[in-house]
Amino acid sequence: MNTVKIVDVAPSINNDELNEIEARLGILFPEDLRQHFLHFNGGRPVPNLFPKDDEYFPVHEFLPIKHGMRGTLFEDTYSDLVQGNDLFPKNLIPIASDSGGDYFCYNLESGNAGAICFYQSDYYDDPSRAVVYLAASLEKFLNSLVSDEGE
Repeated sequence: MNTVKIVDVAPSINNDELNEIEARLGILFPEDLRQHFLHFNGGRPVPNLFPKDDEYFPVHEFLPIKHGMRGTLFEDTYSDLVQGNDLFPKNLIPIASDSGGDYFCYNLESGNAGAICFYQSDYYDDPSRAVVYLAASLEKFLNSLVSDEGE
């Protein structure tokens, strides 16, 4: 198994701050996602490539809560992408981005709860192509990341 480091994290947040974000956005973070936010607030994973079939999905950065520039924060992204966009699947919580503006998401859908998916905005009008299933859990996703050298 891989040992993933998360670098360039934002200042830490606490349970009260997470509770405030949940109340403001009207969502409840599953426990594993809550723990991830408490342990790593944003940041870049090293290594950062998720391999699937013959393709690699590069994780540019995890979305920080409260600390960061407008537009890069989790709460801004969730508000704009999920609440402000009728085409974005409501069962997905964006948690990280690639460098091209697409998102790695935590799935809330029954039967796939906790799975990590990649949302490709180029296919917004074709849900069967827009969402790519990557890993069964956040832990499996993080432990599957590799570097350019395939280490």
